[in-house]
Amino acid sequence: MNVESRPNGRLFIWNDKVFVLISFSETEIKPSFHEHPKKKSRPKKSSFSVHIIEWKLEVETIMDRLTRLEATLWSVALPGFAQLLGGKFLKGALLVFLEFLINVNSNFNEAIMHSFLWEIEEAFQVIDYQWLLFYPCIYMFAMWDAYKSASKESSRYDFLPFVFIAYFVTVGLMISSKITIFGISLGPVFLPMLFLIPGLLSGWMIRELLIRYQERFRKIS
Repeated sequence: MNVESRPNGRLFIWNDKVFVLISFSETEIKPSFHEHPKKKSRPKKSSFSVHIIEWKLEVETIMDRLTRLEATLWSVALPGFAQLLGGKFLKGALLVFLEFLINVNSNFNEAIMHSFLWEIEEAFQVIDYQWLLFYPCIYMFAMWDAYKSASKESSRYDFLPFVFIAYFVTVGLMISSKITIFGISLGPVFLPMLFLIPGLLSGWMIRELLIRYQERFRKIS
């Protein structure tokens, strides 16, 4: 535990996980007395002052210190990690559990290993699509939640790129066994990853169009 005094009546206490900022200010109140017109004059009373101490307690968790990039990259590593870092233990634990549940039942890690060894047919054979089709939505939701929690200010439509990436990657996974590029099949891992790009561009374009339409509507109204 570390304690440090700051100017303007602030006490700064911190450890490895939580920052506590205690700020206090002193206010002086000096009431004045006025003579009522219908009453006889009375001796002037001596003024007095009341000192009020105002205390303010602010707690800043690790999520407040996480940047959007840091939160997003931890979510890329494993969904739920950024939430756990931010102190949202129930949500983080649920996302980690869902990731493990879907990953294990879909044999996704085994398919990733076969894909990187360029054993595409083996990757197709081990995949369980009934489970794996849930993965893009869970993955992108965890990433969006981490991004939103680390953003002090966010636009109303910032979620659209994340949503459209989930849509496009899911579609890419469904058609991965039928699509080839220059006669080469990229498999159930690399082809859905390529669909991330059009998903990101589509979500970003729709976001920009909605923001511009909203701004024009405000000017007209």
